[in-house]
Amino acid sequence: MSRVANDNVQRLPTCIPSIADALEEIETEYREMPGLSVTEAQAQRLWGLDSTTCKRALDTLVQRGVLWRTRREAYIRAESHKPPPLNNPASLLVGGIRAQQRTRLSGPGRFVSDL
Repeated sequence: MSRVANDNVQRLPTCIPSIADALEEIETEYREMPGLSVTEAQAQRLWGLDSTTCKRALDTLVQRGVLWRTRREAYIRAESHKPPPLNNPASLLVGGIRAQQRTRLSGPGRFVSDL
């Protein structure tokens, strides 16, 4: 009877993957499946990693610009991340700078537009 119980026990991998192996495997998976989106807990299960190795690998890939961490704490491929539109604030900033340049002080208390 004890033999049957032992056969049903899940065995943990005897070889803990190095951080370099984990980085390579995770990056490869995201390249092969660009729409992949997993949380840290899901990544641990998917790649069979302990929590420390998984967190280090994901953080490293975020720092390298390979992955992007969403507000919901999921990791997606950085190339698939598109920031939300901001109503083109760059043009507003450029326009604001140009307006300031046109009305720059030409002397104490005087604006160019006042001349």
